[in-house]
Amino acid sequence: MHGISPAQARCLTATVFIVSYWDDKGGYSKLLDSAKDRMSITRSIEIVPAIRRVKLLHVGCWEQLDLEFVPGLNIITEESSAWGKTTIFRAILQALLPSTQREYPLSVTHGFLNGTISIELMSPTISVRLGALEGVSPEPAMHESQGQFMLRLLRSHLDAAPPDAAILAEEEVTSVLDMSAFPEAVTLLNGSHCQVICQIAHNLNLKDFPAARVYTGSLDHANKPRMRLQQPGRGDALTRTPSP
Repeated sequence: MHGISPAQARCLTATVFIVSYWDDKGGYSKLLDSAKDRMSITRSIEIVPAIRRVKLLHVGCWEQLDLEFVPGLNIITEESSAWGKTTIFRAILQALLPSTQREYPLSVTHGFLNGTISIELMSPTISVRLGALEGVSPEPAMHESQGQFMLRLLRSHLDAAPPDAAILAEEEVTSVLDMSAFPEAVTLLNGSHCQVICQIAHNLNLKDFPAARVYTGSLDHANKPRMRLQQPGRGDALTRTPSP
């Protein structure tokens, strides 16, 4: 990386060139729904480099979006029937894991020729723990509920992630946590030793996550998605030690 400054190394930009798919019923929504149907359950949670900032320009339903994350816990939620959360996660995956482009296609915002995904990382260096997730079953064990399985998957990824990494957890992870699993998941998320960016669309109580940065999605008067900062959160308190 000769000639590249640390500041430049922190910024990763990917440009998405996709033929716009649109119809009167919202073509990009069909693309996202189709991709979601094909999503494997283990793809609902990923380990990626820790992220400082995400910018989307003409990507899916977002004409423009700019989100900044704290090093600790970050939550993306929604009001009523708002949408756009999945697009954010798919965009992050496409920028950091380009091989996911075919698995999770994203369309360009209607009326534009291409879209841009810009990711600024927390650090110019990336650590990887080889074999950290070996032995983690991609399917529930016998007599294991879906909620307990997702809790185990979340715990395994948190244990496997190095401190300079981020856990991306989609709504599919948190939405199936049952009454017995959710309190333990809250404890895990609040005590993570690495950055966490997750979706929680159901039963979100801000009192459960006092240190989290919370973005809430909604629809404006023109029925377009928007994201507002509901709780600023803290960037400290990365205290949890991985399980042995």
